[in-house]
Amino acid sequence: MIYLDHNATTPIDDRVLEVMLPFLKSLYGNPSSLYRHGRITRSAIDTAREQVAALIDAPPSQVIFTSSGTESNVLALTALSPQSKLAISAIEHPSITEPAMRLKKLGAKVTLLSVNKDGLISQEAIENTIKDKPDMVSIMLANNETGVIQNLTNITQQLKEINTTIHTDAVQAMGKIPISFIQLGAQLMSLSSHKIYGPKGCGALIIEKGTLIDPLFLGGGQEQGLRAGTENVAAIVGFGKQLN
Repeated sequence: MIYLDHNATTPIDDRVLEVMLPFLKSLYGNPSSLYRHGRITRSAIDTAREQVAALIDAPPSQVIFTSSGTESNVLALTALSPQSKLAISAIEHPSITEPAMRLKKLGAKVTLLSVNKDGLISQEAIENTIKDKPDMVSIMLANNETGVIQNLTNITQQLKEINTTIHTDAVQAMGKIPISFIQLGAQLMSLSSHKIYGPKGCGALIIEKGTLIDPLFLGGGQEQGLRAGTENVAAIVGFGKQLN
């Protein structure tokens, strides 16, 4: 079989699998444990966090590990209430559009930003967004079906005047184009491991300091209290290795 659909997923790199195996066999400690086994796995997570942060030009403290790009997208929208105003591009992934439609059913105002014939968000849509002053704008950096790359830096510069929170789904962009979280000007950015020869079951949400979100999962202090649950250490280590 010749496999070509690397936008859907990629095969895991042999070097990634190699570094993951010890954490699936002998290094199985809980990262929240204080004894040696736990400290080893905690250190491995910290290293992976630094590796992810280095690639996308963000402080490691702003990297929150999740189970997928989808979870990261949904987590990014948790700051919104039924009284909020949200603007998303008309070409977002279902993991943005479906939560957005749920918010709309609850009473939130949801606006779709139109795109032109080239798949780029129109200037008219940006200008209308500035007038509407939404609480959050979500724009996919690179589209998973067309490959169109939005000029996000230009858009965020224009939206600065309305002080809105900007989220970008960068799942398909990571590893394919250079990404600087700082230069993009977004406050939230979603990533995924399995699109870049890493393991499935691991993603990340990059959160600018001071940006407020509500946890989806409660009952633990993991990931700075924003993502309860024992971390998937092997997958996180594999995610970091692929970026090293």
